[in-house]
Amino acid sequence: MHQVPLTTTADQYLTLLMEQGYDDPAHVIEEALAQMIGRTLGESEQESPERLEWMRQEVAIGAEQLDRGQFSRLSPAEIRAEVLANYEQRKGQVSA
Repeated sequence: MHQVPLTTTADQYLTLLMEQGYDDPAHVIEEALAQMIGRTLGESEQESPERLEWMRQEVAIGAEQLDRGQFSRLSPAEIRAEVLANYEQRKGQVSA
């Protein structure tokens, strides 16, 4: 557990939110951090259980291909972008 001293501004924000109905300062901090994570990762980066399961399956397929000597010279970022684009395309086809 981390203990962090609050700046005067942060303390004022916390006081304002507590006056608005929050009853636990820790909850305020937790919610603020969750929102920061959402902005940092971007909404599309937040993983749903369905997407996580799909990603696990894709990794398993990739591991099998690697074992057979089938691999790409693309960077991890390029591979990730390609895989996610394929996922979104397939997801769109299922919804249509």
